[in-house]
Amino acid sequence: MEPNNKYKIIFFILIFFAASCGFSQSDGTLDFYKHFQGKLDTSMNITLDLLSQNGTLSGFYYYSFPEPGSPSTWHYGKTIPISGILTGKEINLKEFNNEESQFYGTITDDNGISGFWQKSPNDKAVPFLVKENYSQRSMPLSCYALSAEHLLINGDNAEKTSPRAKIKINILFPFPNQKNQANDSLIRIISKHLLKGNEIIETPKQFAEEIKDSYFDSYIKSSEGIMDISNTEIFNWEKRISMQVAYNENQLLSIIYAKYAKTGSPDGMEMIKYFVFSSKLNRELKIDDIITGEGLLIIDELLNKKLRKLNGIKDGENLMDAGFFSGTIEHNNNFYINNDGIGFLYNIYEIAPKSFGTTALFISFKELDKGSIKPGATPYAN
Repeated sequence: MEPNNKYKIIFFILIFFAASCGFSQSDGTLDFYKHFQGKLDTSMNITLDLLSQNGTLSGFYYYSFPEPGSPSTWHYGKTIPISGILTGKEINLKEFNNEESQFYGTITDDNGISGFWQKSPNDKAVPFLVKENYSQRSMPLSCYALSAEHLLINGDNAEKTSPRAKIKINILFPFPNQKNQANDSLIRIISKHLLKGNEIIETPKQFAEEIKDSYFDSYIKSSEGIMDISNTEIFNWEKRISMQVAYNENQLLSIIYAKYAKTGSPDGMEMIKYFVFSSKLNRELKIDDIITGEGLLIIDELLNKKLRKLNGIKDGENLMDAGFFSGTIEHNNNFYINNDGIGFLYNIYEIAPKSFGTTALFISFKELDKGSIKPGATPYAN
C-alpha cells in the first residue's frame, strides 16, 4: 500500500475508534497508554506505542535489526499502525494494511507483553517480548476517559423524550504526581489545543470536566428563548475527542487528536490535528524549527507531487480545474514526526471542498537531503 493512502486510513480509523466505543462510562482500568520496547524473535528490536480506550487498542510499532556482518549498522522498518482488542490480560493486534499479520499475547506481571507474531496464518509464529520502557527519552502519559450527557428537558419521561447533548473524551495527559518543567509545558500545550487556554490544569479529570462543562453550557445557551423544542433532532448534539501518540522517543512527542462535533445538523464535522512537543526545549515545534528554508521549498514540491498522485491529476493539469481551491498547496503546521518522516494533514475545507475529505500526505526523511533537516531536530538527524 502507498504510504499516503496508508496514513490517510490511520486518521479515519482514529475517528472510528472514538465513534465505535459508544457512550458508556469506562471504569478506567482499561484506559492506558504505554510505550514498549523489546525483542521480536532474537535479532530484531521492536518499539510499540499502545493506547487502550476501554479495551479497544490502537497504536503504532516499528522494528529494527542489524545488517548481517555489520552489527553497528541498523536498518529500521516503517512505522506500522495497529489496532485490536484487550480481553482480560489477552491482547490481539492486527496491522491496518495487512489484517493477516497479527500479534497475540498476554500482559505480564512486570508491565510487559509476551506472545507471538505471525505474518499470515500459514507462516511460523515468531515469539516477541516487550516491556514498558521510557529510557529512550520518552514521556510517560496517563489516559483518562469521560462520557456524559445532558438532557434538555426534565421530568418523568425525559430519558425517553428529551433532546440531549452527548460528549465522549479520551485524553492523554502527564501523570499528576510527576511534576517537572516538561510536563508543565506539555499541559499548557494540550490546554491551548483543546481548551483554547494556556493555564496549567492539575489533573486529567479536571481537564476533561472543564471541556464537558463548557460544552454543556454552550448547549443550554443554544436553546434559551426557544419555546418549541419538539423537533428533537435539531437539539441533539454530540461531541467526541480522542488522542493518540504517533511517536515518543528522542525527546520528541508527536500527538494526534481528533474532534467530532454535531450540533443539530444531520452530518457532523470531523477535524484532526497534530502537534509535536520537544521535551528538550519544553515547547511545541513548528515546521521551520525542524526544516531549513531550502528544505521547505523541497517539501512543498514533494507535497504537490504526492497530492497529484493521490488524486490521479496529471502534471500539466491545474489543481483548481480538478476542484481544489488553489493551483498549488504549501506545507502547514498541522504535522507530526515519526521514525520514518513527516506527515502533513489538510482538514476538510482547507484545500478542497468537503466532498474531497481529509487529505494526508507523508514525506519520508529519505526523500529529503540531510541538509534540509536542522541538526538534531529529528530522529533522522540525530
